[in-house]
Amino acid sequence: PAVLARYVGHGVSAKQLFFGHGSFNLLERILHKLVKPELMVGIGPQFAEIPSEWRSGGGNYLPVPLEAPAYSLPLEAIERVLAREAVSVVYVDNPNNPLGRHFPPDEIERLATACARRSAILLLDEVLGDFLDDELSGIRLTTTHQNVIVTRSFSKALGLAAERVGYAFFSPTLAEHYRPIDVPFEPGLLAATLARATLRDQDFLPRVRSEAGWAKAEIVRALGDAGLEVLPTHPQVSILTVHAPARDLGRQLRSRGVLVQAGSNFGRTHAGWDDSYCRLRIVPRPLVPTLCERIRSLQ
Repeated sequence: PAVLARYVGHGVSAKQLFFGHGSFNLLERILHKLVKPELMVGIGPQFAEIPSEWRSGGGNYLPVPLEAPAYSLPLEAIERVLAREAVSVVYVDNPNNPLGRHFPPDEIERLATACARRSAILLLDEVLGDFLDDELSGIRLTTTHQNVIVTRSFSKALGLAAERVGYAFFSPTLAEHYRPIDVPFEPGLLAATLARATLRDQDFLPRVRSEAGWAKAEIVRALGDAGLEVLPTHPQVSILTVHAPARDLGRQLRSRGVLVQAGSNFGRTHAGWDDSYCRLRIVPRPLVPTLCERIRSLQ
């Protein structure tokens, strides 16, 4: 009831809602039990573990690069793939990991419609969605399209990563297909209690979004002072990507005590990504001055 109450304006029902041991657990079930493992179309770069799961089940994966310099959603390119290939699922992480880039609702709706014409499932991974207003979620598309699944998590902005609480909204037709393979034992009592308590705190998410926005602005300013390029990103989402051509940027930042994820980790989803790219996470307010000082030392 607590999750449904949050999305009451999206028109969804209890029959569309399922829980899992984290959103990744739900994604595993969808990929390995619900969808026939043929062709997955993704965007590049993106969260690489989902394509890896798909391939482990015998499927093929085709990433379509985001359109630089804005790193926008490559709608026309994906539509061309849908027109010529038998696509099982289109996977989009929104906000995107590693960029923290958010794709607007009208573009996601266009993609859902294009997928529906070709009997492909649109799988939206909104694990970072809580950093943004709920009105920007694709959940409402599960009421207007019969081919959409949206997964979300309590692990990021809501801070319950250790409790592993994930949930998903399915279009009604897909919900009926998923119900027989659902595992009805999650989340556990403690995790469910903590999740409900978190949602009852009406001031929590606005505070998290505000803090993330402030910290990200400070960190982006320090990266600019160090002469580093920050790729397009949403100002409130807790990750971002930095690029410095012909430099092993990840190694240089790690040498200053800054933990990052090297861009080569996303090479499976975008062939052009090497270690001149790296992903940074936003840190809590007390750590921001130290992080900014270490970044500026790269000048």
